Amino acid sequence: MSEDAAHYGAAVDDGALHEAAAAGAHYSATDALGLACNLPTTAPEVRFENVSFAYNSSEPPVLHGVTFTAPAGGMTCLVGGSGSGKSTCLRLLARLREPSEGSRILLWGSFDLKTLPIRAVRDRISYISQDPELFDDTLEWNLRYGNLAAPPTAVEAAAAAAELSSRVPGLGGYQMRVGERGARLSGGERQRVVVARALLRDAPLLLADEAASAVDAPTEAKLVEALRQGTRGSAVAGAVGSDGASGAGSAGSGASPSSTRTLITVVHRLSAVTPAADHIVVFAAGRVVEQGTHTQLLAQYPTGEYARLWRAQQRQPEAYTDETVEFESQAARAA
Repeated sequence: MSEDAAHYGAAVDDGALHEAAAAGAHYSATDALGLACNLPTTAPEVRFENVSFAYNSSEPPVLHGVTFTAPAGGMTCLVGGSGSGKSTCLRLLARLREPSEGSRILLWGSFDLKTLPIRAVRDRISYISQDPELFDDTLEWNLRYGNLAAPPTAVEAAAAAAELSSRVPGLGGYQMRVGERGARLSGGERQRVVVARALLRDAPLLLADEAASAVDAPTEAKLVEALRQGTRGSAVAGAVGSDGASGAGSAGSGASPSSTRTLITVVHRLSAVTPAADHIVVFAAGRVVEQGTHTQLLAQYPTGEYARLWRAQQRQPEAYTDETVEFESQAARAA
């Protein structure tokens, strides 16, 4: 992996983030010293203050003065049309890109993201990208990549929470090789793997970019609920804790499993997720145009962007089902 790839996370999923953090590229002496001061391991409040961003000076900005607050321990959904800036917000949070001058992103109330050591920040983040990054190794190894010290009981608990365990026998067991980039799995199965990986990592901040878009709506709702759940006392955290290993802490921070996690997720299919969200941020053309809960947005902005998206999706019944996923899975393994 090149220095630039390690720094910016060319393959931007949780595994790549973990690898980039471990690579140590672009860490200054200040960064190394910064690792000695402990950042909080609790679920952070995340605050964007007048955040703008452009990929280079010759192109127009893709974010314009974005301001919102994701509550600590809650689920915040970013919604809007394609190219409206939702995924860019997640990349900025993961320090895969840096915002424009004058922008501020605050964690835990007062920690300015751009002043924090990259490694320390990424040690407290799980990131699920739109294109799940899997490796040509066993299913078990791909699951463990989020926490290489996880015991088998934790791997199985994470697979169950991600709605994957019932499919494992049909896949050939945990020791089956998934193929290059997970070619032997369906799109839905690949997404289940990275969801389970994120649960094993157990970081206090989880960033998910349409993490369950390749499964049917009821399964998507279950997966997102698994991601948003607090970890202390859960089957996954209990299984990890019984062997003394924790996901976010396994990279060297000494972090213990968090009592809750903050989830910020990009959502396209609203009906499966947004009614349960603690906060919804609506984007259009790189700007935040509405904010609130599902009920507030429909009541306060009946002709607004969120209401328009909601009504449009209600007129289009769910056509993608788990039976479709299973058909794709069988076809992929036969190929």
